[in-house]
Amino acid sequence: MQVFKTYHKIIKRKFLSIAILLVAYLGLSLLYSHSDLTSDVNSFTDIEVEIAFLNEDMTNENNTELVEGMKSYLSQHAEIVTVVDNREDIQNALFSNEIQAAIRIPYGFTKKFFKDNSLTIEQMSKPDSLEAFYVQSHINKFLNKAKIYASYMDEDDQAQIVERVKDDLSKYINVEVHGDSNVLLEVTRNMINHYNFLGLYLLFSIVSGVGMSMMVFNKPEIIKRNNISSLSISNRNFQLFLGNISYVLFCWGLGMLISIVFFRHQFSLPKTILFSINALCFAITCLSIGFLIGKNVRNKNTFNSLVAIIILSMTFIGGLFIPLELMSSKIIKVAQFTPIYWYIKANDNIQNLDIVSSDYLIPIGWQILTVCAFGIGIFAFTFIISKVKYSRFHSQ
Repeated sequence: MQVFKTYHKIIKRKFLSIAILLVAYLGLSLLYSHSDLTSDVNSFTDIEVEIAFLNEDMTNENNTELVEGMKSYLSQHAEIVTVVDNREDIQNALFSNEIQAAIRIPYGFTKKFFKDNSLTIEQMSKPDSLEAFYVQSHINKFLNKAKIYASYMDEDDQAQIVERVKDDLSKYINVEVHGDSNVLLEVTRNMINHYNFLGLYLLFSIVSGVGMSMMVFNKPEIIKRNNISSLSISNRNFQLFLGNISYVLFCWGLGMLISIVFFRHQFSLPKTILFSINALCFAITCLSIGFLIGKNVRNKNTFNSLVAIIILSMTFIGGLFIPLELMSSKIIKVAQFTPIYWYIKANDNIQNLDIVSSDYLIPIGWQILTVCAFGIGIFAFTFIISKVKYSRFHSQ
């Protein structure tokens, strides 16, 4: 296993860089994931929220009974503000605090709800908005209750469903909190930020580590030395494969361990499994990016510059540092061609997962598969380039 051992000797030289990345990742996670989490409170009350309710699911120019019922329920917990229905005006309203969230009901929502329960409500808000989470929680409460009744009632029974849902949700339970009043407010967005920054850590550590190792093994003098050795090409490639996979699993496992420790009080087995699968698929895609760069770059300075440019551009347009809600539609279209966009989209949907069912899991599954597809595509592209280079070299 000489190649395998040599691979890890190269990786050990990157340990300082990996440690710095890990500290930066932990710092960002602590900053974004634990800011404003604790509060000296012993009671909970509704907060004042202004929202825009934009409905495209109309019947004879009127809201469907399901949508009207949801709007009526939300109006009990938020003030519904009228805004012009275009992206720029909505963003301006969010920036000026005229509204804290904008809810859009797409055309055909009611029919889809009763047909296959595919919920496609769009919400725009400021990043890390507690008010937006508050509104989303009320939407989830209403729709989850409605889904139960819709499973054995028809679309024609919308009025009865809405009445029963409102009746159920109007029943409150008074809870008295004893003990320490320093209560942990489990704000959903904090966990999403943490797992999103896990993607940044995986990108930097895996792309730079794998890329640097592959660049060393693809030096002409190293290739010539390996070609005259007793080690077969297939054996050498297998050991390189083991080296790459073991390093990726190490980075991924370390990141997931830290995530579980950070959020042990918010541990949810289904969500943790989905977060882990999404992060693992993204880690494999990071491996493919590092593999592509390492196989085709020879200069160390060029390598470092290229890695920095690729990673920073992906993270900025992919929605890590700048929330997608604040981006123009053109930038979002470009962002969809980056794996981190789909990684972050999957994280958002996983965190909003209230019921483990195929209706909720299928969209998440497609987003995770899209992340995997990027990795497969990049690997295929790398092998095509290698084959072309090999053919040209032997044709000379």
